[in-house]
Amino acid sequence: MKVQFITYITLALLLNYQALSAQIPGTLVSGTLKNSGKVQVMSFQFFYKQILEHHPVVKQANLLNEMARQRLRQTRGEGFDPKLKSDFSRKEFKSKDYFNTWKTSLKVPLWIGAIEAGYERNNGVFLNPENSLPSNGLGFLGISVPLGRGIVTNTRRATLRQAKTFIEIAEADRRAMVNQILLEATQTYWSWYLAHRKLELIKDGYNLASVRYKAVKQRVKMGELAGIDSVKAKIILQKRLYELQDVYTKSNNARIKLSNYLWQEDNIPLEVSGNLIPSDNVPINTPKLGDLLDQAAQNHPELLSLNLTQKNLRVEERLQRDELKPRVDLKYQILTNPVGNNQDKAVPVAFQENYKVGLKFEFPLFLRKARGKIQQVRIKKSQTELKLTQKQREVRNKVISYFNEFTNLQRLIQVQRQMVESYDLLRTGELKKFSVGESDLFLVNTRENQLLESRVKLASLETKFRKYYAKLRWAAGLAPIE
Repeated sequence: MKVQFITYITLALLLNYQALSAQIPGTLVSGTLKNSGKVQVMSFQFFYKQILEHHPVVKQANLLNEMARQRLRQTRGEGFDPKLKSDFSRKEFKSKDYFNTWKTSLKVPLWIGAIEAGYERNNGVFLNPENSLPSNGLGFLGISVPLGRGIVTNTRRATLRQAKTFIEIAEADRRAMVNQILLEATQTYWSWYLAHRKLELIKDGYNLASVRYKAVKQRVKMGELAGIDSVKAKIILQKRLYELQDVYTKSNNARIKLSNYLWQEDNIPLEVSGNLIPSDNVPINTPKLGDLLDQAAQNHPELLSLNLTQKNLRVEERLQRDELKPRVDLKYQILTNPVGNNQDKAVPVAFQENYKVGLKFEFPLFLRKARGKIQQVRIKKSQTELKLTQKQREVRNKVISYFNEFTNLQRLIQVQRQMVESYDLLRTGELKKFSVGESDLFLVNTRENQLLESRVKLASLETKFRKYYAKLRWAAGLAPIE
């Protein structure tokens, strides 16, 4: 009766044992939580949110948009801001007032040409006759417009269009940077999950081996088993202890690596604690290949960046083609004395009195500079087009490849789960046979090792499945997790 009772207890322990969750000593996320000593779950959603809000690389990526906006602001300022200028010059030598010149003007650039208004006052003994003005100076209001080169487009307008496009390019580059860091973080999180899951399974196996070793020793004392069986049980226990120590270290390292992605405000790094464990509660919606390919073709950040670069090159080519035209600039100013002067109070009539007009013509005979620039731009367009074609093919094939791996892993997981169930049945049956003396410890350990290995393999497949889900979305230009 005593032997049967010990056998019954051993079987019950082996069949119904549930290992405690592994608790690794350490500190919780520093600066966020206090160490309560209890196991807590760090959800993937919390991890994901922390990265988006505080990771330095994400912050750097967000600055790309601000940089592009400031570049647009600078371009508008350089090309279209009104400019107030004042120029004063005086020369006096040996008590002679050679000249005094003063010109103040306000120039307002237009989409085509510019408007300028101002006041000039010049006097002196040796003043250049063409600069002679009435004693109280002369006011002017005029306009300058291009009639040839620059009327369709010019450097100011082309640069402004390109600066606006750079905002879109910056957004595409920002998305690419953020998606890349999120992918790396996601892979690290699931590597941590796998290391923790292996630790749980190995610890579970170690505790089972410990229970069996104690039971076998008791049965050896009772004369129910041979003494060699206790040696076999001890070897299994030592083997599980070795595996436990190894996977414990790997779990710690995976946790430390995960800390690289956790930050809080003011760029203070956080550390993942030993009593935080990962969660596998992350919903996965099986995507359709056609939808992913359409998404990649339309919104993949690298493809968008190349398309926008082509757009800027077209603007540049249009500008360089405009350089083939002759430069013809017309400048016209209405001249008037300041208010309060008794002379020339009448408003001037255009092209009849009190005006200044100028026409400037320029045309390079061989046009080698303009033609050379046009060809350079066209070469850049061809290079970008070839790069875009290659990138489109790479993106498409990568999406298809990852999708094939993703769907294959779904099938493999189903098969592996069935294998786990089968190995569990084999182990249970072998334990029952062992309890009645129809099996030996070697077969029990073999069945248990097979079950443990199949569970570890299932955890590895499930982790790999989640990693490929993130890779698949990343390859399509999406965030790794919805």
